[in-house]
Amino acid sequence: MGTKSMFQKNGFTLIELLVVIAIIALLMAIILPSMSKVKEIARMTLCANNQRQVGLGAGAYAADNDTRMPPPPARGGRPSVLNRWQNDTVVYPYLGPYIPLAETFNCPVSSFASYQIDTGNGTFDYQYLYEHPQDTSLYPSDPSVHGNFNLNCSYLLFWNYSFTDSLSERSFTGPGKNSNVKLLTCDAFFFTNNLGSGGVIKNRWASTHPFKSASSKMKGEQDFPYFYWEGGAYSESDYDNENDLRSVKLNAAYTDGSVHKFVSGDSYQMQKVANYASFRIPKKWY
Repeated sequence: MGTKSMFQKNGFTLIELLVVIAIIALLMAIILPSMSKVKEIARMTLCANNQRQVGLGAGAYAADNDTRMPPPPARGGRPSVLNRWQNDTVVYPYLGPYIPLAETFNCPVSSFASYQIDTGNGTFDYQYLYEHPQDTSLYPSDPSVHGNFNLNCSYLLFWNYSFTDSLSERSFTGPGKNSNVKLLTCDAFFFTNNLGSGGVIKNRWASTHPFKSASSKMKGEQDFPYFYWEGGAYSESDYDNENDLRSVKLNAAYTDGSVHKFVSGDSYQMQKVANYASFRIPKKWY
């Protein structure tokens, strides 16, 4: 009799157990959104830190070279490349001593730097391709035709990069000895008509950072590791009508060492590159 009374005294009733479960559920409902927000802030911070390191590296190079920035790897082409064989221009010989890790040119949210990339003559680490763009073993055909292996990165690189918008006739010349533009790099955000090996993505908006809606997908291929948007009419005009396309959170780094957040809705459209991609950059250039 005494044992039973003690059990009843120390045990939980069903009502008490349900109350405890309800309290735990309530706390989880409060905590989880906060944790999600903290995770988003952390990702943006890591991305901003990488862009800041790119800015410091380019600035250190300029300090050692009479204020001259390195040659632009893309010149007037797609600004999201570290090596571009068409221009025979690469980043590593100039910035390698200042930015030794290729992953620095990539947002941690993206998966660029984690891929083993198939060059047509074997697979190679991203870091190796950064350091050895002219390794002749990379190419299945005449290396003199290819020059350097094309290597993409997730940031847009603007030092000495130039374009003129045919609609507004606004001229952009990125940071360099004769430029007062301060925008050095930013996250990629663009509309593409045809991009990736064999055109894996056609008529889609793509971004380094995810879109808000459930229609945001990651293209898990080595040549297109962006988030891309599934929705709307799949045209550039969607930007004017879809809030999803105007609320992507992005980072941009400047020559003064600062990194600023901006949303895609506060961006400016560059000229279309090679008729397949329209990149957008922050309106703050200076």
